[in-house]
Amino acid sequence: MEVLTRERISREGLPSGIHVVELVDDRSECALHPHFAGMECVPISTIDMVSNRYGTGEPILIHCDRPEGCDLAAEELGRMGYTNLYRFEGRLQELEPFVSGRPVGVAPEMATAPGWVAPGGVKEAPEISSAELESLLRERGNEVHLFDVLKDASQCPTVQLGVSCLQSDRLEEEGLSEVNVDHTVVLRCQPGIDCRLLARHAFDLGFDDVRVFKGTYSDISWQARM
Repeated sequence: MEVLTRERISREGLPSGIHVVELVDDRSECALHPHFAGMECVPISTIDMVSNRYGTGEPILIHCDRPEGCDLAAEELGRMGYTNLYRFEGRLQELEPFVSGRPVGVAPEMATAPGWVAPGGVKEAPEISSAELESLLRERGNEVHLFDVLKDASQCPTVQLGVSCLQSDRLEEEGLSEVNVDHTVVLRCQPGIDCRLLARHAFDLGFDDVRVFKGTYSDISWQARM
């Protein structure tokens, strides 16, 4: 497992497409740790959930309060088939300038446009904040389509004004079939569902403007969602 420090990341940048995972002993600790867009907090006891979100060939950067915790996690991830692992040596907050608000390892100006192309020619959907989403809704109105993507449609929460609840394997058949390819598609995914992969599928279907929302739709004013 390769070790990355803030100084090295400042000098070399982060590997393209890397996922940042904060490993804790207990789920309750997640609320006590700093959070920013582009990272995920996972209890070590449920580390197997990583396999539901990331492919074994994708790079993962883990951070732990205790170095021995990272060593144990790396061993377990290795048994699951992950070989492209990194450990961040430093405070989690030091990663935020490199990660928050944009795809990891990509300069801000490269990742603000919808459908930016990552190194290797893969088209990726940028993450959008609550403030950016609200502004987009006010600007484009009915040309913005919000989807709450779940593993099972029966898990759909109470009706959310302006939001379509969708089962992950029905994206094309039920979700995008009635959406104009010139419109904006915003995906919010339940933990365990890789929004990036769904966004890539939407790009393959001809959509040019696909965004990933990490927040909660209920935080967006109902006036903007009308």
